[in-house]
Amino acid sequence: MRRGRGRGERLLELAGYWLEQRSDGRGAGYYYACWYDAGRGRNRRVSLKTAGRAEAEKRFAAFVATRPLRSRLEDVPSPRQVLLFAVFEHYLRARAAKLRSRGQAETAVAYVQEFLVDVKGLPATIKADGFGLDLQMDFVRWCADKRGHSAAYIARMLNPISAAMHFAAKEQAVEDPAGGMRTVKLMSEAPVVHFYADWVAKTAGIAAPQKRDWVPEVEQMARFIDCIGEEHVFRFWMILLNTWARPEAVMELDLRRQVRERAGLVDLNPGGRLQTLKRRPIIRLTRNLAAWRAHWLAEAAALVEAGKLAKELVGRPIRRGGRAVEDCKKAIELASCRWMFSDAGLSRDEIERLTGRGADKARWHKVGELRQAGFEPITPRIARTFMATTVTNLNPEIEAQIATWLGHREQTTTSLYQLTNRNYLRAVAELTDKVIDEIAGFCKRPLAPAPTQSELPLGAPPPKRGRGVKVG
Repeated sequence: MRRGRGRGERLLELAGYWLEQRSDGRGAGYYYACWYDAGRGRNRRVSLKTAGRAEAEKRFAAFVATRPLRSRLEDVPSPRQVLLFAVFEHYLRARAAKLRSRGQAETAVAYVQEFLVDVKGLPATIKADGFGLDLQMDFVRWCADKRGHSAAYIARMLNPISAAMHFAAKEQAVEDPAGGMRTVKLMSEAPVVHFYADWVAKTAGIAAPQKRDWVPEVEQMARFIDCIGEEHVFRFWMILLNTWARPEAVMELDLRRQVRERAGLVDLNPGGRLQTLKRRPIIRLTRNLAAWRAHWLAEAAALVEAGKLAKELVGRPIRRGGRAVEDCKKAIELASCRWMFSDAGLSRDEIERLTGRGADKARWHKVGELRQAGFEPITPRIARTFMATTVTNLNPEIEAQIATWLGHREQTTTSLYQLTNRNYLRAVAELTDKVIDEIAGFCKRPLAPAPTQSELPLGAPPPKRGRGVKVG
């Protein structure tokens, strides 16, 4: 390459790009990302808008990660050549930004960067293979000793770091800031990152996470539901109890498009969505959910006619103010806090104080105290476990059906033929209705729109108010 006037040496090279610092002209002192444009037959450059070497290296890594070059397999650099921070930036922009856990990934990257640069004093040019086993062990000990994190929390931070390594070692189609899509494989292989909680605990010399096998009683689940204050959260919880689905599937459920009414089935995987390892199965429509569906659709139709709701939201029952709610995690956490405080015997005034605005610090401090005393929160995951455990206790012989309902068994082409069988997952659906009926016997609020439910005999008979039969 012929250097032009004022051009410096190639300070860093990565995937066909290089870093230079201008020595004269208007850009003197500033760093630039440069590359050869084969289409134009000349070198090109763009300012990184910084005169600081360390910051320039970080911005250069980010620039390269977001402007990939199509390379032959033999041209893909090894982990010894690729900047670690470029791997992180590539993952955050091209993958983590599309995930619900993007905040966790960003926090993990920030922690590792702080540890490597500020604590260990390593340069921003550290390569991907530089974060080896020795530094990983030091990182784990630092998180435990200096930050006081648990083994489970440290493991959750190392998980996206491992994911970033594997993402960079696979061919990906990503957006090119210059327009269109480009294929990129940032490095040839993925360095190993250990992220299992048992390994973390052993390395840091701290307690390993204990699996919580607590499952609430039916009465406790009823009292929790009575602590739910907002209608959209109540709807979320009723769908969760009826489907046992994960929160994302519950939030996205469209009761008009995803329910096969004549067959009495619910496809928890929306049309056009690819299945993942967290499989969303096709389950039977319970009598309780069928009742709520009819009630909510009728209500939505009236709102559309009144001009208060968009037609595309008719099938989305988890709404607030005429808009679909994307996340109700904080509202569920607040309901869980109310339930814990109530179960611990706190007065109504004290509960209102701790769950009011501006009481976050006091609230979570109290929650910590109660958990140390043996009280447990109720979460969507606990509700899913509660339904699976309670139904299994009622009929252990339908374990295979329960696994299918939970999405733990793949629904193959052969098994999908069973969908036409009227008894497909019917035992699980009927027991689900039975459990919900029992919960209703302890609730202050009704758990079914009774007039509608009696018209939809898809499972057990309509619930009777009162204490009901004992489940489990």
